[in-house]
Amino acid sequence: MDMYATCGVTMRDACVVFHDIKEKNVVSWTTLIAGYTHRGNGSRAVQIFREMSLEGAELNPHSISIAVRACASVGSNILGRQIHTAVIKHGFESDLPVMNSILDMYCRCSYLSEAKEYFNEMSEKDLITWNTLIAGYERSDSIEPLFIFSQMESEGSWRDFSQRA
Repeated sequence: MDMYATCGVTMRDACVVFHDIKEKNVVSWTTLIAGYTHRGNGSRAVQIFREMSLEGAELNPHSISIAVRACASVGSNILGRQIHTAVIKHGFESDLPVMNSILDMYCRCSYLSEAKEYFNEMSEKDLITWNTLIAGYERSDSIEPLFIFSQMESEGSWRDFSQRA
């Protein structure tokens, strides 16, 4: 199914395989959601995530990250906020890729005050976190990204990241 979702001309073959699976699991659902998201069809990916939730399928950090990315791609902050609530409910709030996806969703949906608030509440940050917030503000404000970059430097985060590389 992943091969069809990744390499196929359309998602049709991946959907055929998916529908033939008798007992769908988090991997099969996430593969389908990711296929649509990576092909730029966030609306369909969001629909499938809703179906997955209604079916009571298990969630994991990867499925959450992909679903949040789909929400961001279509500007669906309402579902994005619902997923954010699910992140807390399922205990994924300490998973950095999930946290970065949520931050990106707030930025892409132009909820920059919420993005900044969420960023400030994050217990862990990496270079992706900082760059996500900088890019989010860059779309609408020419000065704030410079302040954020300066904050990153003053907190010593820049050195921490360069030493890890």
